[in-house]
Amino acid sequence: MRGTGAGAIVGLLVALAVGDARPLRLGAPDRGESRVQSALARLPLAFVENRGQLPASAAFGVEGRGGGVRFGAGRATYHVKGSSFDVAFVGARDVRPVAVDRLPGVVSYFRGPVSNWRTALPTFRRLVYRRLWPGIDLVYRGPRGRLEYDLVLQPGADPGRIRFRYGGASLRAEGASLRIAVPGRTLREGRPVAFQGHHHVGAGYVVRGNEVGLRLGPYDHHRPLLIDPPSFLYAGFLGGSGEDIVNGIAVDRAGSAYVTGWTNSANFPASKGPDSTYGGSLDAFVAKLNPSGTALLYSSYIGGTGDDYGIGIAVDRSGNAYVSGASSSSQDSFPVKGGPDLTYNGGFSDAFVAKIAARGTALVYSGYLGGPGQDQGEGITVDGAGAAYLSGTASSGFPTAVGPDLTPNGDVDGFVAKVSPTGQKLVYSGYIGGAGLDDAYAIAVDRAGNAYVSGDTHSTETSFPVAVGPDLTFNGGTSDAFVAKVNKTGSGLDYAGYIGGSGDENYDNRAAGVAVDAGGNAYVTGETTSDQTTFPVKVGPDLTFNGAEDAFVAKVNPSGSALSYAGYIGGSG
Repeated sequence: MRGTGAGAIVGLLVALAVGDARPLRLGAPDRGESRVQSALARLPLAFVENRGQLPASAAFGVEGRGGGVRFGAGRATYHVKGSSFDVAFVGARDVRPVAVDRLPGVVSYFRGPVSNWRTALPTFRRLVYRRLWPGIDLVYRGPRGRLEYDLVLQPGADPGRIRFRYGGASLRAEGASLRIAVPGRTLREGRPVAFQGHHHVGAGYVVRGNEVGLRLGPYDHHRPLLIDPPSFLYAGFLGGSGEDIVNGIAVDRAGSAYVTGWTNSANFPASKGPDSTYGGSLDAFVAKLNPSGTALLYSSYIGGTGDDYGIGIAVDRSGNAYVSGASSSSQDSFPVKGGPDLTYNGGFSDAFVAKIAARGTALVYSGYLGGPGQDQGEGITVDGAGAAYLSGTASSGFPTAVGPDLTPNGDVDGFVAKVSPTGQKLVYSGYIGGAGLDDAYAIAVDRAGNAYVSGDTHSTETSFPVAVGPDLTFNGGTSDAFVAKVNKTGSGLDYAGYIGGSGDENYDNRAAGVAVDAGGNAYVTGETTSDQTTFPVKVGPDLTFNGAEDAFVAKVNPSGSALSYAGYIGGSG
C-alpha cells in the first residue's frame, strides 16, 4: 500500500475493506441527495484526536452519516446505524494509535456550556497501531468516505499472531468473505488480499467462535517485500459461453456502474432489459450493476441480425443510459425507435445511438447516424438537459446539419453530433478532418454546451481545420493526436490543434480519452511512439520517453492555445 506510514517500505500487507453487502460507507449519501452531499461523501474520512469530546477510552474517532468508530488501546468500537460492536486485538500490545498525514481541515464541537466546547481539533488521514503484534502494524484509513484497514508484516513476523475478537457480533465465513451479524444489520468483509512484490499470496479467514484470524499461502518470510496491493470493492465476470467484450463504462451518482460492449453469447445474462433475445452474429449489450457489484439491475442486448457493437456509454442525472456504437443490422431487425434516423443507410455499418430508460426495461429512443459508407459511433456524453453528444468516424454521405463542417474532407473523417433530448433530430452534425484519415475517439461537454473532441489524424495542416492551437503544425510520422473544441451551437471550432511528435499517435497508439473541468481546461490521454525530442513534453509527469510506446497525458488551457502540461506514463515495454 502506498504510504502506509508503518515505518517500512518492505513488509507483507493484507488489505481488508470493511463493509456490508455494500462496503461500510460512513459518509455515503442516500439516493437523491444534493451534489454537495455527494461530493462530501467522496472526501476521505478524517480521524480526529480525542480532547474530551469522546469517552476517555478513545484516543481518536472518525464520524460519518452512517455512524462512527472509536479507536483506543487494544480495540476499535463501531457504532453503525443504531448497532454497536467492538473489535479487540487479541494478544496484542496495549498500544494507542498514532495519527499520521495531517489534513488541512479542523473540527470543532460546540456542546453544552462553553467549558465543554472543543475547537480547532486537528484531523488526520490515517491511524497506525505500531508493532501491535511483533513486527506487525495495523493501519486504518478512510479513502472516499469508506473505512479500511491494512496489516503490514515485517520480514520474519508471524501472521498467526493476528487475531480479532468481535464483541456484540456473531461471525461466519461465507466462501472467501467474512459475515459479521449485529442486531438489525449484516456487515461483510471481502476476501483478504496479500502481495509480496508482484506475487499474489493466497489469503483467507480463519473463524473460531467470535474470533477471526488469517490464513496465508506460501511466501518468503525473509526476503524483502514490496508493498503495493490493489483494493477491490468488487470484481467479477459478465458474459456467456461465447466472446464478450466490455468497451465502455459510466457511473451514476449512487455508485451504480453501467457497461457496454458486444457479445456473441446466446446465453449472455440478459434480464430485465429492453431486449432479452440474442439477435445473432454479434450483438451490442448494456448492463447496470448495483453499487456493491453483487447483482445486475438489468442487462440487455441491443442489436439485430447483423453485427452490432456497443462502444461508448454515458449516464444522466436520472439514471438513463446512452450508448453509442456501430451496426450493420437493417431496420428490419435492429430495435429502432424515435430516431434520429430509423432507416439503415447501407454500406459496411452505420453509427447508432440508443437511450435506455432508468429502470432498464425500455428504449426511450434508438436510431442510426450514417451514410452509404462506413460510419461508427465511439465517444458519447450527455448534458444536463439530456442531449447526447457523439463522436466517431464517418464517410461521405453522413447526415450533416449546422456544422462544424458540412463537407467531407477525405475517405474517412471524424464526426461530432448533438442529438436532441427526445432523440428525434440532430441539433447539429458535422465533420472534423482533412485529406487523410481522421478519427474522433472521445468527447466531453462543459456546462455551457461546448463539446471537446479528441482523436487522431493523418491530415497535415494544409487540410486539417487547425485554429488557435495547441499546435498548428503536423509533426510527422503517420499521424498526430488532435484536440478540438466545438462551440455550443455546433457551427464552428473555437480551437483545433495537434498533440504529437515525429512518431505515431494513432490507432492502437491513439488519443483515447478527453475530459473537461469547470474552468474549461481539457485533459487528453492516449499513446505515443514519439520521444521527448519531438513530443511536446512540459512540466510532466515524466519528460523522458521510456521506450517502445508510452501513454501520455496532457492538459490544454481554456483558450486551446497551449499545453499547461504534457508528459509520459510508461516503462520500457
